[in-house]
Amino acid sequence: MIIKNGSVLNENFEFKNIDILTDGAIIKRMTENIEGDNVLDAEDLLVLPGFIDTHFHGAVGKDFFMSGNEAYEDISAFEAKNGTTAIMPTLSSTPYEKTLEAIRHYVETKNNAPGARYIGLHLEGPFLSSARLGAMVGENVRKPSIDELNEYVKAGEGSIKVITIAPEIEDAEETIAFALENGITVSMGHTDASYDQAEKAVLWGVTRSTHTYNAMSPLNHREPNAVGCALTNDNIDCELICDFFHIHPKVCKLTFDVKGSDRIIMITDSEVGAGLPDGEFVSAEGNKLIIKDRQTRLPDGTISGGSSCLIDGIKNMVSVGVRIEDAVKAATINPARSVGLDNEIGSLKEGKFADIVICDAELNIKYVIVDGKIVYGGEM
Repeated sequence: MIIKNGSVLNENFEFKNIDILTDGAIIKRMTENIEGDNVLDAEDLLVLPGFIDTHFHGAVGKDFFMSGNEAYEDISAFEAKNGTTAIMPTLSSTPYEKTLEAIRHYVETKNNAPGARYIGLHLEGPFLSSARLGAMVGENVRKPSIDELNEYVKAGEGSIKVITIAPEIEDAEETIAFALENGITVSMGHTDASYDQAEKAVLWGVTRSTHTYNAMSPLNHREPNAVGCALTNDNIDCELICDFFHIHPKVCKLTFDVKGSDRIIMITDSEVGAGLPDGEFVSAEGNKLIIKDRQTRLPDGTISGGSSCLIDGIKNMVSVGVRIEDAVKAATINPARSVGLDNEIGSLKEGKFADIVICDAELNIKYVIVDGKIVYGGEM
């Protein structure tokens, strides 16, 4: 396939008027005036790298604790229609056997992806602080355990890419070290850590902040807490939910300004209600979820995950003054780099997978391409 006449966001995240030639699943050439057959005309359109969501629980009424292939297939197809070409199923804190079963199911089912590809697992717990549960069920969080994590690692067969841990709780340091030894990115989250405790965790190897601001002790001018560490430590990537529901628009913009575009990882924290009308559902943890006006809450009003897609977050950030290039970077190369996949996905570059989103100037999606194949959009 040749994508011609578009404004291409290249590997340096600069728009250039060049063409793209794909060869099977791979980008073969990116240059001017490529000639040939099988042309997709992108005149007056933006050509972007596919979006990558590394904190994602589910959508269209389904999550990753469900058995069978249907959930994986339906979620993959839904996300692709919205420009997300790679997703990382995120398992919230559940009992040991249930988590282990979900990990094994991922290994068996991950290739059932008619749209967005699956790129590994994010374990959001169970080693979290009971003081900052958010929407987690208290009985499902527990003390860090190398033995338990080792069972998950063995079951995952290399699939576990990220784990969220509250670094202030007992035995966190040893468990973080074990995760790092197994190639797992460690993120601090659902944490009541002080600033000093969070800084110590960075020395242990923590490099990420899980849905920054949410389920964390708040920033205070005398005690910056984990939020202050995440915002000021250059070794930390900040996950950011940019639906303007979890976080005020001005705080989202402030975070981009403080951290810089290279250190923001845009996420959705999407739950089962994404892509569905208002209604009631039950989460994997057993919580009743109420979806209304694209907001997901527990019956007591507590926020429980997101109901948006990454394209919504990109549009939101552009609306408050973030450059398109920087907003897209936060949803593509930054998450890829944070989990060691930036040599394969996350930007448009010769030799990388041809995961491409084509949209108009208002960021309305026209085509989505995964592995060099159009998975959403009209005929060429």
